[in-house]
Amino acid sequence: MYHFRVEVRTGNVYRGALASSRLLWHVEIVERERAGRRNMSLSERVAPLLSVGASLAWKAVPSVRLSGRSVGRFVFPPTTNHTFVPAAMLSRRHFLQTLGMAMAAAPAASSLFRRVPFAEDTSDGFTALRRGVGIFRKQGGTIGWLIRDGALVVVDTQSPKTAPDCWTGLRDRTEEALDFVINTHHHGDHTGGNGVFAEYTDRIIAHENVPSLMRAAAEDEANSVYPTETFETTVSEQVGDETITLRYHGPAHTGGDATIHFEKANVVHVGDLVFNRAYPFIDVQGGADSRNWISELETIHDQFDDDTIFIHGHANPEFGPTGGREDLLVMRDFLSALNEYVLQQRQAGASLKEMKQKTAFEGFEAFNFDWALSLSACIEAVYREQTG
Repeated sequence: MYHFRVEVRTGNVYRGALASSRLLWHVEIVERERAGRRNMSLSERVAPLLSVGASLAWKAVPSVRLSGRSVGRFVFPPTTNHTFVPAAMLSRRHFLQTLGMAMAAAPAASSLFRRVPFAEDTSDGFTALRRGVGIFRKQGGTIGWLIRDGALVVVDTQSPKTAPDCWTGLRDRTEEALDFVINTHHHGDHTGGNGVFAEYTDRIIAHENVPSLMRAAAEDEANSVYPTETFETTVSEQVGDETITLRYHGPAHTGGDATIHFEKANVVHVGDLVFNRAYPFIDVQGGADSRNWISELETIHDQFDDDTIFIHGHANPEFGPTGGREDLLVMRDFLSALNEYVLQQRQAGASLKEMKQKTAFEGFEAFNFDWALSLSACIEAVYREQTG
């Protein structure tokens, strides 16, 4: 038995995962209607559309379940070639670039899938999430965007190198004028492309601490483009038929982290408040407070519901840059374990060098992957926090 889990539907295109108990494929299918067959069942109208390699030729499809409901056999046009790559055969980097998400196969069908609300459009880095909200991924922090009638908004800007690609992709999707840009915080991988977007809008919004933090951290002051508008605790903007609310909950990852809530879409960009199953950067010099970060994640978790989609600033490619509110609690639990470990080691008389020999925390082994940040750096940051 094979199961198909729909993660995203855009018009007649379905993206998701097709799995048996041993193998997993990430696929895109298109719903087609032949003349005079408008009432065909879904299983008669779908066919694989996207080929992502030639490692496995698809020759026969057994019975398939669509989100737990049996829909019979897929019918392929006889002229179509279908090749798929099992997830386990891809390198981490190639998997991230070509699929944008990963899931691990499990022995029972009920546990085959975790909640991943997107499948990446790898042609240009854009992924639609819900009700005009989506993400762009290239290099640096995850960019969020809103495209609606009468609305175009961008959240974070990555770098001068990748921001033009984002703008080109947005222009391919809409002719709306850019209403404004939002910076979730001051780091260069989220604000470095401000200058690109500033050519199309004079509004860049961020928390009131962000401009000064940007100036303090700037390596190239002359070419930095700073927010033109700031807020203290919360501000809302009506754009098209969407309401966007920015909130500041206090110092956490930095001293100026904002969450951006697309209210009608029920999508929240949390910036670097969540490194999804990845070791975070705790910017002590930039005003970070890991204890308050823990409290913030709990507050944000309780503000929303299980239907909310969260956009994360960075992510382990096996878990992806979007998810549910449970991801906030994983981040919280890691930060709690980190603080507890450093405190206990200090009380036991351990030196910082000895503390940093720790290679992983139990229950957070997934954080250990090919990633620029390390557990030892996290330990040192919290040690500096605790010792002043």
